[in-house]
Amino acid sequence: MKKILLALLLAATSISDVSAQKGMSGLGVNVPFAVGASTTSLGIGVKYYYNISNYFRIEPSAEYQAFHSGGDKEEYNCPLFKAFLNGHVFFASPRPVRPYLIAGLGYVYYEQRIVRSTNPYYRDYYSDDGFNYNIGLGLDIRLSHSLSMQVEATGMSCLICSNDDNGSYEYRNHKGRWLFIARVGLAYNF
Repeated sequence: MKKILLALLLAATSISDVSAQKGMSGLGVNVPFAVGASTTSLGIGVKYYYNISNYFRIEPSAEYQAFHSGGDKEEYNCPLFKAFLNGHVFFASPRPVRPYLIAGLGYVYYEQRIVRSTNPYYRDYYSDDGFNYNIGLGLDIRLSHSLSMQVEATGMSCLICSNDDNGSYEYRNHKGRWLFIARVGLAYNF
């Protein structure tokens, strides 16, 4: 009889732990590191997520990054703003560390200023925007009941672009060009 009661108690505890994720929300920050198109950048972002079920959540997010690269003759300054609506599909039931698949659509806007070192008064200016998609993998690491960390690796490419021929030398927002982003985030769960 004691074994049956112990088994029922363990089953009830595990069921409550599994269902604890459904309906939970989170608010947090991201630190993205992007690599692509001969440049790297570091940024800052905010995110909100909502667990629709134990295996699926939605996450709207916004990030700002500034690309600074250059060479012997030109210096590039390319601020980039991204807003995404991502879906996360978890591969495992709720536990301290869970892998997930990321897929989403978003909007990207950037401006570029080019200063030539041979003539510091010469400046070019470009801007571009477009709708993008991203796909990747992530890990959700539960630090406590109310605090979690996310580690993600995604790729982003243009889906519909407004100015295909008026783009940056370092990051052209056109179909087929990929920007790879590694991201670390911290979220408060409620």
